[in-house]
Amino acid sequence: GPLTDQVFTFAGQLLPLEMDETESGLLSAICLVSGDRQDLEEPSKVEVLQEPLLEALKIYSRKRRPSMPLMFPKALMKITDLRTISAKGAERVVTLKMEIPGSMPPLIEEMLEDLQNFQNSQQTRVISSHHITCSSVSL
Repeated sequence: GPLTDQVFTFAGQLLPLEMDETESGLLSAICLVSGDRQDLEEPSKVEVLQEPLLEALKIYSRKRRPSMPLMFPKALMKITDLRTISAKGAERVVTLKMEIPGSMPPLIEEMLEDLQNFQNSQQTRVISSHHITCSSVSL
């Protein structure tokens, strides 16, 4: 289906980057240590933890490929692609839950709860951001 196609496309886009184990490991760590995850009590502290990982990937990529200065931003763009695929996967799980009667496995149920909490927090952020912007304009 379309989700599987996106996963294979993503994998195909990673191959030309010819990332070694160090780059792959750093990129994985950057994905995992992300301050914009839902339910974090102190996202700014997580972002501080992520900064040295970003810097390490930038330095390593530039030393490994001095003639390819855009390798670091290209690698970071893959995180965006991966998040898009992840969101599509979560949407698919929600669709499956509606299509399949009965209870889902506990892990899937937890993923759905997390997805719903995340979507609610994103909507709240947008509303809060809009309110702040509107309040700032009226001052």
